[in-house]
Amino acid sequence: MGVRVQKMLGYGLSDIKFKRGKIVDPRINKAGIVGLNESDFDAAEEEYSVDRWRAFLSDRYDRVKKSSSNKSSEFELRLYLECEREWAAKTSPASVWSPEDCIYVGAPGQRILLLTPPEMLRGNKKDWRRYDDSMDWLDEYLDHKSAPRVRDLRWQPLSPYWSWIDDRTGKRVRNPDNYAYATDDVAEEWSTGNADRHSSADRKHYAAIAQSIGFSDMDDVRKHMVPEIPLSLRLFCEFGQIFTSEKLVFALRPMLVVSWL
Repeated sequence: MGVRVQKMLGYGLSDIKFKRGKIVDPRINKAGIVGLNESDFDAAEEEYSVDRWRAFLSDRYDRVKKSSSNKSSEFELRLYLECEREWAAKTSPASVWSPEDCIYVGAPGQRILLLTPPEMLRGNKKDWRRYDDSMDWLDEYLDHKSAPRVRDLRWQPLSPYWSWIDDRTGKRVRNPDNYAYATDDVAEEWSTGNADRHSSADRKHYAAIAQSIGFSDMDDVRKHMVPEIPLSLRLFCEFGQIFTSEKLVFALRPMLVVSWL
């Protein structure tokens, strides 16, 4: 049992397959930053360095800047990359942040892979990953007796990333007012499996809400409407070649992970 607590927010998978302490999950690319880090840490550090992360973003920025598209997705990407360029200009590559900081592989028995957006681990935003905090220690020890734990935040978007997506396509859910109503008043109850107790009229009413936000019914909402994966984290997964398929990034879910070191 450790004596120092570490609390981490991010987006992860809680069913990673391990064998003898190593990841053997077919979803994880062995040549990517996660897989390579387990077999050859030095090679992973060189291949996926801060310099290469910045070069990756710079290349993406140049491509987006040349685009004449006015799509909101490209505007968002351009805005994020401009913010990254500004941050890079103010800091040296040898700063305290490195790409490996965004990755947490769970303690034995946890089966966790947690990924944290790069911008939430820098400057005054390091509270997404806290270590040896006295209040955290007291809270965790009194309530959980120094036990490592994972809290699934399936229905809780993490601030400041408030949007929702369809995990089959990665597209944002439309009509914010309607989906807020659906999630706040209905979807959490649907997630517990209590949908069958509703009347036929209720189910039609909720189905109409679901259809207004791009789903067939509330069961479809329950299965496929998930908190958005931040743009920066999607880019990070692409840069780090973390998954064997690009669409696997949409399988990530918000979660809180507590470990003791």
